[in-house]
Amino acid sequence: MVFFKSHDWRSKNFTLEPIILKGTLIERVSSFKYLGVQIDTNLNFKVHYEQVEKKLNCALSKMYSLRRLLSINVVKTFISAYVVSIVDYAQIIWCVQNVSDTMKLQQKIDRFLTSYCLSKKCLLKPSRNKNLKALYKSVNASDLLKKLDLLTIIERKKLSLLKFVLKNRKRKIFEGWFVPSRGDRLKIPTFNSELFKQSVVWSCCDVWNHCIQKLKIIDVDEVGYDVFIDSCKNLFIIDRAKIYV
Repeated sequence: MVFFKSHDWRSKNFTLEPIILKGTLIERVSSFKYLGVQIDTNLNFKVHYEQVEKKLNCALSKMYSLRRLLSINVVKTFISAYVVSIVDYAQIIWCVQNVSDTMKLQQKIDRFLTSYCLSKKCLLKPSRNKNLKALYKSVNASDLLKKLDLLTIIERKKLSLLKFVLKNRKRKIFEGWFVPSRGDRLKIPTFNSELFKQSVVWSCCDVWNHCIQKLKIIDVDEVGYDVFIDSCKNLFIIDRAKIYV
């Protein structure tokens, strides 16, 4: 595999002479799976994103057929086990797409939750329900997520990045990066490449520097991660109200 920048015109016309190792021709591929993550030539993880979308559609389609038989506690368990687990795996690595692509996955989950809510309140078939669109609009996806104690995909990524910083803030990976005089901020390395801005290190610095001081002063070694996670959830719920109108 040969890596290129996402907008490099040479990637289309690039030719590579055959590589033979001990009489075996080394095959050139456009993507390969490593530890469950599909890596492509541009490192934009588009192939992996498409696989996640397919798995998400498959899991939700099965849940759609069972939604009328499930209680709200069972739905929460199913979402966490069969839906969230698909997105969460190596999320801080592959989830580098723009916000619109990430929200596309989240909207699939929101539509299922809305459909589940309507199946409990209105058991008429869609073809017979003249006010189905009005009913869909009346259901607030943010309230459903709050009731089920679920986070959006973007919120889960932020939480994973914050936990990554807290776990490694005293290790060599972030040694000398913290600036206590500036609110315990992280110094972002002065790299301007597009690829570096998609890296875990840059994302950690960006999320950490934009979170409030209340989260930064929590000592997880003393109070545990549950207190930190609950504090993050409360802040996410406040910010979520600005997106879900």
